[in-house]
Amino acid sequence: MDIKNLDQYLNYKLYLGDPQLLIDDIVSRAKLYLPADQIPLIQKTYEYAKEKHEGQVRLSGEAYIIHTIKATEFLMEINPDVASIQACLLHDVIEDTDVTQEDIKKEFGEEIAVLCEGLVKVSKIKYKGEDRHIETLKKTFLAMANDLRVIFIKLCDRIHNIQTLQYHPNPVKIEKIAQETLKIYVPIARRLGLYYFQLYLENGSFRHLNEPEFTKIFNYLKKYFKNEEKYTNKGIEMLTSMLHKEGIKEFTIKGRIKSPYRIYEKLEKKYQASDIGEVMDLLAFRVITTSVADCYMIL
Repeated sequence: MDIKNLDQYLNYKLYLGDPQLLIDDIVSRAKLYLPADQIPLIQKTYEYAKEKHEGQVRLSGEAYIIHTIKATEFLMEINPDVASIQACLLHDVIEDTDVTQEDIKKEFGEEIAVLCEGLVKVSKIKYKGEDRHIETLKKTFLAMANDLRVIFIKLCDRIHNIQTLQYHPNPVKIEKIAQETLKIYVPIARRLGLYYFQLYLENGSFRHLNEPEFTKIFNYLKKYFKNEEKYTNKGIEMLTSMLHKEGIKEFTIKGRIKSPYRIYEKLEKKYQASDIGEVMDLLAFRVITTSVADCYMIL
C-alpha cells in the first residue's frame, strides 16, 4: 500500500450514490477469476441483503447496505470464492435483522448459512482492556471461526468499521474499538500473512489512538516521500545492478515506504526518540530468489 492509497482510506468519503454501481464493480472483478455460472449469485445475494437492511442507516448517515458492500470491496483484494463474497454481503443480516440462520440456509444453502453463523459467533468476542487475556481472546477467535473464510470476512468488516470510526459519537467507544483492533485483529491479520489488511487496521487504529503522533509522521511521509515510486524504483535499480554483478540471475525485488504505525513503533522501541529523522530505514526492500544459498549471499 502506498501513501496515496492510505490517505484515501483514512479520508473516507461517504457514499450516497446508487449501491448497484458498487456491486457492478465487484461483479466485474469477480468475472476475472470466478466461473460464469457463479456470477449471478452475487447480484442475487446483494438484492436479498439490500431488502433486509432496508431503512437501516449507520452512524455516518450511509445506508447500511453500503457497509456490507464496502467490506466486500476489501475482501475482493484476495480473490475470494463466491461463497465468501455472498457471506460478506450477508454478514450482518442475522445480527441486525429478523433473518435467521435457517432462513439463510433455505435461500442460499448450508455453506453460506454456516459462514454467516460463524460471523455472528466471532462478533461476540470483545476486548475489555485487560492485556493478560489477549492471547486467550485471539485463540478463542481463531477456534470459533473454524473456517478461515469467516476470519477474512470479519477482518474486512473491521477494516471498514475503522475507516468510518470518526462518525461514532462516543470518544470512549472509539478508543475501545481502536484498541481492540490493534490488540486482536492486527495480530491475526499478521499471523495469516494478510499484510494489506494489517496496514489498514493498524494505521486506522493508530490515527484514533494517537492523532498528534500519527499526523506528524504521516505529514512527514507525504512531504518527503510523496513520489514514493521514485525512491523505491531507485533502490530496486541499485539492488538489481549489485545482484547481477554477483552473478545472481533469478530474483524479484519489491520496495515500499514503511507505514506511519511501523515508523512509530521503531521510534518507540528501537530508537527511543521522537525525531523521525533518527529512523534510518524508512524504505524497505524484499528480495525473493530461488535458493537458500542465494538468500544468504544476497543478505
